[in-house]
Amino acid sequence: TEVVPHLIESYYNGDFLAAVRFALKRITGAYALAMFSTEDPELLVGARLNAPLVVGLGDDEYYIASDITAIIPYTKRVLVLGEGEVAAVTPLGAEVSTLDGTTVKPKLVHVDWDVSQAQKGGYPHFMLKEIHEAPEAVANAMRGRLTDDGVVSFREFSPANKELARLREVLLLGMGTSRHAALLGELAIEDWAGIHARAMDAAEFRYRRPTFGRDALAVVITQSGETADTLAGMRLAKDRGALTVAVTNVFASSATRDADGAIYLHSGPEIGVASTKTFLAHLVSLYLLAMRLATAHGRVSQERKQELVASLRQLPDQVRGILEREKEVAALAHKYSRYRSFLYTGRGFGFPVALEGALKLKEISYIHAEGVSGGELKHGPIAMLDKNFPVIAICTAGATSEKMVNSVHEVVARDAPVLALVTEGDTSLHGVATDLFTIPHTEEAAAAVLNSVVLQLFAYHVAVELGQNVDQPRNLAKSVTVE
Repeated sequence: TEVVPHLIESYYNGDFLAAVRFALKRITGAYALAMFSTEDPELLVGARLNAPLVVGLGDDEYYIASDITAIIPYTKRVLVLGEGEVAAVTPLGAEVSTLDGTTVKPKLVHVDWDVSQAQKGGYPHFMLKEIHEAPEAVANAMRGRLTDDGVVSFREFSPANKELARLREVLLLGMGTSRHAALLGELAIEDWAGIHARAMDAAEFRYRRPTFGRDALAVVITQSGETADTLAGMRLAKDRGALTVAVTNVFASSATRDADGAIYLHSGPEIGVASTKTFLAHLVSLYLLAMRLATAHGRVSQERKQELVASLRQLPDQVRGILEREKEVAALAHKYSRYRSFLYTGRGFGFPVALEGALKLKEISYIHAEGVSGGELKHGPIAMLDKNFPVIAICTAGATSEKMVNSVHEVVARDAPVLALVTEGDTSLHGVATDLFTIPHTEEAAAAVLNSVVLQLFAYHVAVELGQNVDQPRNLAKSVTVE
């Protein structure tokens, strides 16, 4: 940001916009810039490359911002710049062009987010507000997409059954929380659709030798639609001929413009850096995609479809039920906030939930936490356990719940405190685990959503107990737009 003005200055010869274009041609990597000159005070120039930038169109006023959320209080009409494009904003309006000066017609979008969604609304933190918006986020991810008999349709991603039936592999790419959603999507797709699925760290994927081709579907999972590594992975997949779809919360983001289709979360703005409601919406969206693929491949019976539909339709009310028990979670957080290390563990759908639970805790409380699979415990991690190293165990009903009960017994034998999440009516850990929190009986995939809500609340209240800034944790950004 110090070099760029000097570079522009070196090209300036009375035409500020031309100087900007010449300067930016020499810059590589990623940038989102807003620039002006005191010699041309009625000209504001915005430019982007591999980073988001939008122009807000108000009533006789204009805004340049890197995120739509920033301008919601002022306008809902937004111009979205493409890669390597420049916007010249004057009192007469905004004109968009390439670095070569060729005029382009920008994409004008109307944002349906409400200004109240970008405010705390009486909550002490955005994160808590957004956790409490989870029931609506889960419902919105399904709204208009799922019929009672299990037919799934996406408006912006509608390949024919024949095209989906030819797919032999699904790649799910994400980073951080999005990668944990990808892991759960992988399980659902393999179980329900019978297709080989791989959830991958997008930053690593882009540097590996590709072994897929035109019979693959690449699903990129990014809340912002601007995550640099995820976008690079998607472009690699497209170059190999894979069908691509972006699962994202931001309309007209880079991911949605570059992918073959999009599945929008419709979660509304998420201000808190730690992803909460959008993680849950990602899960539901991926479950719907799994059902869509299962139908195209003829791998799921009508009876099974109806079971899955019923479990998904119950989720909004079940999430509300969890939120109504927030005081129980807060009391547990108060009790456990004195510990400095945590181990989260689960199996099957519970393993990615454990990974995400550990990430949430360390993101906002700065407490050491790690997630491991229940089967991995005795292969090293159990050596760390003692009376000062509590374990959060995901033990809700599923194919491996009995194995998790055995793991908890192993943990208790090492004197480690255990907070276990169990299904209502399950008494197998009564008198064994230090503390229990019950979850309504439901499908394993749906239970992952409910368990995640509990762990989000737990992480939030631990961080509050420790006096941390939960909305803006140190060293983190909401969207990672650089490698």
